[in-house]
Amino acid sequence: MAIATLSQLRTHGIVNREALAATVASLLALLTYALTNDPMTTLMFGGLPLAIVLCVRAPLPICVMFVAFSFFRLHEAYPVLQGLSIPLILGMLMFAALALHVFVLQSMEPFLTPELKRLLVMFAIVLGGVVFAQDRSIAWNYIEGIYWKVILMTFAIAWLARSERDFDFIGRMLVLSGTLVAAVAISNKFAGIGLVEGTRVSIARVMRTNEFGDLVDAPAEFQSTLSDPNDLSLVLLFPLAFALAFVFYRSSRFNTILGAIASCAILAAIIFTQSRGGLIGVLAVVGVFGLRMIRSRTVAIALCVVAGLGLSVAMGLKGRVSGGEAEVTQSGIDDSAMGRVYAWGAAINMAVRRPLTGVGINNFAQSYFFFTDKWENRDKAVHSTWFQVLGETGFPGIVVFLMLVSATFKSSRGALARLERAGAPTVLTGTAIALVAGLAGFCAAGTFLTQAFTWPLYVMIGMTAALTQATLKLSDARATPEPVPVTHVSPQRGLIMAPRAAGIMSRAAGQR
Repeated sequence: MAIATLSQLRTHGIVNREALAATVASLLALLTYALTNDPMTTLMFGGLPLAIVLCVRAPLPICVMFVAFSFFRLHEAYPVLQGLSIPLILGMLMFAALALHVFVLQSMEPFLTPELKRLLVMFAIVLGGVVFAQDRSIAWNYIEGIYWKVILMTFAIAWLARSERDFDFIGRMLVLSGTLVAAVAISNKFAGIGLVEGTRVSIARVMRTNEFGDLVDAPAEFQSTLSDPNDLSLVLLFPLAFALAFVFYRSSRFNTILGAIASCAILAAIIFTQSRGGLIGVLAVVGVFGLRMIRSRTVAIALCVVAGLGLSVAMGLKGRVSGGEAEVTQSGIDDSAMGRVYAWGAAINMAVRRPLTGVGINNFAQSYFFFTDKWENRDKAVHSTWFQVLGETGFPGIVVFLMLVSATFKSSRGALARLERAGAPTVLTGTAIALVAGLAGFCAAGTFLTQAFTWPLYVMIGMTAALTQATLKLSDARATPEPVPVTHVSPQRGLIMAPRAAGIMSRAAGQR
């Protein structure tokens, strides 16, 4: 992993002694408890020296754990963790670790790949769009609260992940986090907790009582990403890709067992969301692995079609309240699909009327009334990543976003090709195919789900950039031949000698 060496620590005056850190932590804990008599404050100050050591020695695990809690919302899936402020603590540690390694130890090697360059351009477009946003406060609050952290963590992952061990750790954390979320979704389904429309599973859905005493959903700003079945299914697609990679690209027994368990749990959770976008995403992820494992493309495509029909039946899509068979009109389109069509039309109108900037990040729902061709007495989400970018950032934004996704996909495929040619370790090859499958799932499901400015895509961008850099170094190392020692023959003694010995003998002969 990205770990500072002992010489670096000594050079900058940092003593790396676990015993000293433990002693200082104990003294701080005793002093804090004596002054405050508060266990939480005592724990915070007592853990400060250990936290500093962790920032120096293990910045990547801190980064990955911060992403896991922010991406998978583990503290919302498991409410018992809410009071511990884990994301806040991990965020503080992460920023401290990055500052330490960039400005003090200088152990990180910043670089820019094509996808990272395009990401910077995209961020600039989003940031500039705040000035011309429909509601500047909404746009700025989203950037300040979420988006800048997403961008920073993208670069942190790209620059910190370097070795086979790093990518193995990231993959395990993603799969484990996805399994933990899937376990809660399955439990909620069987317990009947937080079911949307009576059948669709969700997590951490906030309810409130209206003026008539009925229990209804709280406003969107109080809801979690996991509380929407569609978004929940998209969150689970990325760990599904890594879980399948653990099964088909076996790097260790632990990874294989974890991948098999996770694949079953995550697939079941996606089925319980009854998300059509999730169904398409699953087919895209499975299709990538099918095309890699099955030589005949005809057979692979046929199996995907059969799997799609089977998943559709398992999800019970015809019985859904919204988008089910009961809503199908004479035209053959259900009300849910027509709602998407109206939302997409509104996004096009936003881009046409504000072609250079759109309505601003996170402004689609609030702007829907002013741009829709058919108002249905409520705001709508756009239900498409592509149309979200179009409506909120205009035509420059959608062009750069498409270039960003294309560059990421191209880099991940290039990394996979280089790894296969080099006969690289299975962990790296599995990571590459998981990224390709995850991107395919994101692009397919993202057509019907709204995830343009949240974690899934950006985690894949960071990992792709890191893997690309690692594979280029691996290719260069294996392409450079090892130097062959040149030998010389001593005319005096007829001996074959190494260059240094031959030089000594020649000088000795000249002196004589």
